[in-house]
Amino acid sequence: MTKLGAKLDKKDEVLDAAKAEVKAVSKQKHLIAALGNPSMLEKHWQNVWSLVGGPPGTLLNFNLNQLIEAGIEAHFERVEEISAQAGGEATILSTLKEISELWEQTFFVVKNYRDTKDRFFITEIEDMVTQLEDNQMSVQTMMGSKHVVEIRDDVEAWEKRLGYISDVIDEWLVFQRTWMYLENIFNSEDIQKQLPAEAKQF
Repeated sequence: MTKLGAKLDKKDEVLDAAKAEVKAVSKQKHLIAALGNPSMLEKHWQNVWSLVGGPPGTLLNFNLNQLIEAGIEAHFERVEEISAQAGGEATILSTLKEISELWEQTFFVVKNYRDTKDRFFITEIEDMVTQLEDNQMSVQTMMGSKHVVEIRDDVEAWEKRLGYISDVIDEWLVFQRTWMYLENIFNSEDIQKQLPAEAKQF
């Protein structure tokens, strides 16, 4: 056998070690994917940490190898649940942020009533009502999500806020329609003569 053949037959220890490491990591791809969720916050890592015996409130810096050595593989299903919870919470909070930003940019459109300069009425309300109904539906969907448990207060706050906006719009429109109806009556000369005190008060 030539020297070249001998070299080819000789095992490449570096390559074998690299292959073994890749194979080992490959077996953990689902675990790595769950732990690699960018939505994982400190509270979620604390939950992962507790799975391998880490005392509550003592979250330490650790890497994948340390978790594996500590036996995290035995808790894979729970890790997946924690990761899914983190993703679900992130989606809900992102939607709440969008709703918040949308209402920060939403304003009532008012116009002068007839030829007056100091009387106004709300108009073009349809788009706002549609937006409100869509947002309320989104919040109701969030409230029914299994991922809402730990952020329920945030969602409930917006549920109440949107309900308040809805009540204000409803009451305002009822008052506006009633006022316009009465204004036509009290603007009549006959009514002003028959009910001068009430017409002046109106």
